[in-house]
Amino acid sequence: MSLLVKEIFPAYLQSEREYELITLHFASSLRRSPDIYPISLLLLTDERPLATELLVTRIKTIAPFVETIQVKASSQYDAKDKEYYDSVLSTKVLRDDDIKMISIYPDAKELLTLQEYLQNVQAHREVRVREQIIRTPQYDFQKYLLASQMLLSRFAYQHIDNPKSFVETVPTLIDNIEGITDKNYLSQKLLQRFKTSPMAIPETNLALLHTYSSKVTKSCFVIFDLENPVPAMSMNHQEEEISRVLVMLTRLNESDEVRDLMTAISQSIIENHLYTEIYKTGNKDIIYQLLNQIFTEKIKKLEN
Repeated sequence: MSLLVKEIFPAYLQSEREYELITLHFASSLRRSPDIYPISLLLLTDERPLATELLVTRIKTIAPFVETIQVKASSQYDAKDKEYYDSVLSTKVLRDDDIKMISIYPDAKELLTLQEYLQNVQAHREVRVREQIIRTPQYDFQKYLLASQMLLSRFAYQHIDNPKSFVETVPTLIDNIEGITDKNYLSQKLLQRFKTSPMAIPETNLALLHTYSSKVTKSCFVIFDLENPVPAMSMNHQEEEISRVLVMLTRLNESDEVRDLMTAISQSIIENHLYTEIYKTGNKDIIYQLLNQIFTEKIKKLEN
């Protein structure tokens, strides 16, 4: 190894210690690479799409050597699934010792434990040709286009004079959205979910309210600018001052196309820092154009 390093870096490395350091750096980079010894995971969860996407993003951040993460409902799990993945994770306890339990919102300590676990999975990965699970979904692009047009037509942006607490503000927001049959019920449902899984985005002054409900008759995405910023708990369980609230409401039994596009919006809020900044500071026209771009990119990906 030292002879090879000398040949590549003849003028830069002078001691055995430097050779050791560059070798360690190379080995560490090799382990992190998704191209060398990549692993494939199955995630079993019944959580909301947004919470699931956030968890997937965090897993890929701490373990970039994870090539793919397939998501499946717990009820759809089959023991044969293990044959196609290097590890199976679940957000709830299952009767299978081989399945790794993980919280939907893991803290820093749990993420570190998960990182070590996945590194161990990679180190002991059985190198063999796995039978590929072939999925060839059929998409109706006309339905996707109609769904995107419908969501864009329902997109709304309002400045609102709100109460000075988050708990009182949420019902005020819901009162200003059309297509809800029981606004009190939906407000309490959103508050309860927010209490269980806080969705204020750290260091953005943004909060996200997101749910599927039979009380929603029109799926929609609405943004509210608050006259009075209010404190709310963030994803990392720190208090965040909220000045803008993003509300995503999806009708129960909504079409797959609308659900897919709503998921694309939630992904853009969490995963893309540029888009997050636009959601934070953009006006109605700018965010409308952003949504149009997100939908167009989503449909193009499906075509390829």
